[in-house]
Amino acid sequence: MSDRANRILWVFVAVVLMAAGGVGLSFSLGAWGTSAAHADIITSTEVRWWREGSWMSFASAAFIGLVVFALGGVLVRSQLTRNEGRSRLDDFNLDRANSPDPTRRGRTIVRAASLSHALEGDLERIPGVERALVGLFGTPLDAEVRARLRVDDNVDFGRVAEQVRDCLARLHRTTQVSPSDVDLTVTLVKADSARVQ
Repeated sequence: MSDRANRILWVFVAVVLMAAGGVGLSFSLGAWGTSAAHADIITSTEVRWWREGSWMSFASAAFIGLVVFALGGVLVRSQLTRNEGRSRLDDFNLDRANSPDPTRRGRTIVRAASLSHALEGDLERIPGVERALVGLFGTPLDAEVRARLRVDDNVDFGRVAEQVRDCLARLHRTTQVSPSDVDLTVTLVKADSARVQ
């Protein structure tokens, strides 16, 4: 689940809870009339419906509870799963079988973590970028780049965006990794704040 989807989900949960609390509060404060403010929440009519429903009442309540429980489980799993369930980019294995020259011997392995660190270093060379953290996911032909940048608050963001595109283009030229999805999170820091090296 991406950061954007995560935020949308939590905003939805917050709106539902706030709406429920707001309706309850408005009833208790008399916004719907003094009789509504002093009325019972569960009346004899609801109790009669519950009793007439017999096992169907319990089955309906159990079904609603299971649905809420399942949705909560999905939410908790998405929050606790490492890398939110995405698979990290595999290491590059360049061996004789992949070479057009059959006489070439040996094998070269390029660690995917090395590519992440290289992209981090490239991003940190952008003027105004204080720190970069990068994660590469998926496959080389359909890669997802997730980056978090700490950026001075007085930089030209248009220039930073242009240089980030240049960094991704260099990644593609050197490794043939073509990011199909780039999720960039920027945190602003005061440009004149002290930095620990």
